[in-house]
Amino acid sequence: MLATAEAIEIDWIVDLINEYSDLTRHTANEDDQPYPQLHAHPHAPDVAAGLHSAAMVEAANQLLAVFMASPDPHAVAEQLNHLLADGQPRIAAVADNGVERGYVIDRARSPLVTASALALLDFVEAQGVERLGCCAANNCTDVFVDHSQAHNKTYCSQTCQTRERVARYRKNHP
Repeated sequence: MLATAEAIEIDWIVDLINEYSDLTRHTANEDDQPYPQLHAHPHAPDVAAGLHSAAMVEAANQLLAVFMASPDPHAVAEQLNHLLADGQPRIAAVADNGVERGYVIDRARSPLVTASALALLDFVEAQGVERLGCCAANNCTDVFVDHSQAHNKTYCSQTCQTRERVARYRKNHP
């Protein structure tokens, strides 16, 4: 299977982790809830087509480790290298709209994990590991990508940020 790192959007990887990883589902009390159909998402990569929930959970659990390693560049590199070693991607020239760099991931046990690791590697190389994060809210383990101009995002959503702000206010103003 031929896949380029650009084929998987970073925000789709975030959705995959937040909706399928065991940790994020357990923290959100969603253990018994059905999984969303991310492979039907408009930005779903080809490597996710036809995957069963168990394969998506396994991929999400593996990719979560990259976000949990941030902002330590050595730890992120170690996690990415672990995922890439399993997939053994090979560089190839891809003719799509011209010729560009791509990756052959035909030896990968999980092409989704390998293609996602390549996308994450390209992202942290361009944006920095500090752009990957885990929500700072007490009862949330969702991950996020910091797209803010100030590079200071600490919560996965406005909901978590507001919940924490209200909790702090109530604690300080009984």
